[in-house]
Amino acid sequence: MNHIQLESHDCVKVRYVKFIKKNVLRQNTNVNSARNISSGQYCVICEQCNYQSDYFLIDEAGQQRESHIISGCDGSKVFLEGTD
Repeated sequence: MNHIQLESHDCVKVRYVKFIKKNVLRQNTNVNSARNISSGQYCVICEQCNYQSDYFLIDEAGQQRESHIISGCDGSKVFLEGTD
């Protein structure tokens, strides 16, 4: 039961949810939003250098985001964006 409560642990599938652009989160507000978010495809979008990655599952996209920030861009300008 604890696994269902996202805030109760640092599940790799939801660790990067806070970096998803808000419009994507609004599309996933139903009861199954955690499943939809964890199984969706996301790319890294950088508003500083206009970089856009390929699409990955959220855990890989989050790791790509971290790598992009390490390369020199401001983390507050690097987001994840889902497919339509």
